[in-house]
Amino acid sequence: MICSDLEFDQLGRLFRHQQNFSSVIYNIFCSWNTGSSMDTKKNITSLKSHKKASTVLNALLIEDDRICRMALAYLLKDCGYSVDIAANGAAALDFLEKNTYSLVFADIGLPDISGIEIIKRLRGDPRHKSTVVIGQSAHMDKTLKTQCIASGCDAVLSKPVMQETLKTTLDFIGANKK
Repeated sequence: MICSDLEFDQLGRLFRHQQNFSSVIYNIFCSWNTGSSMDTKKNITSLKSHKKASTVLNALLIEDDRICRMALAYLLKDCGYSVDIAANGAAALDFLEKNTYSLVFADIGLPDISGIEIIKRLRGDPRHKSTVVIGQSAHMDKTLKTQCIASGCDAVLSKPVMQETLKTTLDFIGANKK
């Protein structure tokens, strides 16, 4: 998995051993985890909030990798979403049974129930008819992308998901869902 080689040092800062990883997530977590007075928004490209004054946007993040969960939850919160987190498919189905969401951000390669199966079940439930669904995978190829779209995804992203990509995707989907 793309995020599996991220670790915390003794000061609680997140780092990655490989050189080719974008510094965006590193900068987010160095500021966030240490509680430093350094303004995180100066380290990363600022996102406009998608939150409307009268509307609370809530998201369900379905991701089995702990570090990826933390990074994506942070990015979604920065976009104005309150975030529920499911670490596996069974937990995701439980959340979807009890709640409705503005956005579901689903990892496709879950260990217990595939993200595609979760999305099909979500799309089969009339309560989730207007829910925006974004599928993501570290192993995205043309076949998997086609399967994601066929299952009901509004967008499909490859990991690692960068802040600008997420913002652009949310802006595009938001403009087309209204």
